[in-house]
Amino acid sequence: MLELIRRYRALFSIVFVISAIGMVVSMFGAQDGSLMGGSSMMGSESVARVEGEDIPTRELVNVLGREYERMEGLIQQQAKGAQSPEQAQMIRQIMMSQLNPSQVLQRIVYQRFVYSTALKLGIRSAPESVTEMIREIPEFQKEGRFDPVLYRQMVARPALFEEDLRKQVASTLLQKIFDSSLRVVSKAEIENQKWLDRKIIFEVVTLTPDSIGQIALPSADDLETFKKATDTEARLQSYFNKNIDQFKKAEEVRARHILVKSGSDKDIQKIAQEIREEKITFEEAAKKYSEDASNAGQGGDLGYFARGMMVPEFEKVAFEMKTPNEISDAVKTQFGEHLIQFIDRHAASAKTFADVREEILPKVWQEQQRQARLDALVKDWIEKSTGPSEKDLQAYKLKWEKQAAWSPKDPYLAALGNIDAQLEPLLRLTKEQPFLAKPLPRGDSLVLVRFVSEEIPKVEGDPKPGSEGVLVGEEKVSTAYEHFFKTRYEEAEKKKKIFISQDRVAEISKTFQAQQL
Repeated sequence: MLELIRRYRALFSIVFVISAIGMVVSMFGAQDGSLMGGSSMMGSESVARVEGEDIPTRELVNVLGREYERMEGLIQQQAKGAQSPEQAQMIRQIMMSQLNPSQVLQRIVYQRFVYSTALKLGIRSAPESVTEMIREIPEFQKEGRFDPVLYRQMVARPALFEEDLRKQVASTLLQKIFDSSLRVVSKAEIENQKWLDRKIIFEVVTLTPDSIGQIALPSADDLETFKKATDTEARLQSYFNKNIDQFKKAEEVRARHILVKSGSDKDIQKIAQEIREEKITFEEAAKKYSEDASNAGQGGDLGYFARGMMVPEFEKVAFEMKTPNEISDAVKTQFGEHLIQFIDRHAASAKTFADVREEILPKVWQEQQRQARLDALVKDWIEKSTGPSEKDLQAYKLKWEKQAAWSPKDPYLAALGNIDAQLEPLLRLTKEQPFLAKPLPRGDSLVLVRFVSEEIPKVEGDPKPGSEGVLVGEEKVSTAYEHFFKTRYEEAEKKKKIFISQDRVAEISKTFQAQQL
């Protein structure tokens, strides 16, 4: 359950903890609509609705204005360290890009939703708690004591500010209730978590069919016997299917080229003209002018090549040419400029199973013999309770290889890949019975496994002797809180209890962005 909850952590990371400075700053500054240019955005029309309560456009514009002023202050602080006006402008652009009307509205909606939830659960903030909080905010104190005159000077709209505080207090109380109700868990849950978090070290030996060495080619009698076996045809077909790419031949082109490297005093256009006027053949020109030393002596002949063997610009032109002895225009690549002469083409081809059946018979026979010897060897080793000895392994140039620490929460073990199917037998291994009495398959390989050691971590809130419950970490409480609200928020959206006017938001965003230009 804890792992499931953690998946949602990044999606809903707003944590409602009162920040006195943040609230004070958010309530200072702009008068209504000063940021958005006056009345056009300041109507009573709602921009969102949360469980029956409207959020008027005015509220979003006001919050956006206050956030804008706060951002301006931060920008001025950051710009002091700028080395040039251009850098200061870049800082401003980067920071202002974080101020998005849609995101600001989403925070307002979510805060309103949390407050609505608190009210439905009967959670209210006492007036005296709000008063006490205001008195403790340092910005409203003078010489260490609350100054009501300073408070009235700094907060233009005290009623609005105190209403916001009441909502914040109720939301914070809700989170505290979560904290107090989830902090205590049973010893069994702690033990289960410790079991999941333990680290286990395994060693493995990976055996492939090649581990047993070379297999001699079959005799004629061996092949005749193999052909008569009932499963031979299926083995041959399986081998063909697994290695089908070996029986395919990609399209190939044969071409010559002349290379003039970048910065050379040779002129590729003059060389091309000399060839086209038949003053010299392409092959002779390549020997005389080409700066590709690897094939200039062969008249620039590159032989046959498939796609992917040449740089893309060269390959594209070469494969588009069709007429023998056709000469391209100059082709520019990372190496310089080329002239290409098309010579010949081999079309793509593929052999059928019938074409290669006789050819693959010896290979499949060898594969069967190799697998049979491997199976016999592994069977002999696993009959020993401790597995193969070091001497056994050395005879085949094998050794135990220690794996990275593994936890039961992890579905993968490096040498084995996904181990869900083998999880139970692996977890039964101990110091007393360390060897897994069954090789585990991985592709064409077999993997032997043995237990080395394990470490059981000490978790936060480990139970004390005689205690019935233990405290769990803040992370678990936080993730449970976030998951609760994510689930309830999604349900409210489905039931249309949360509505955001995207058209209105787009209109506000357009106006806001225009004023930043």
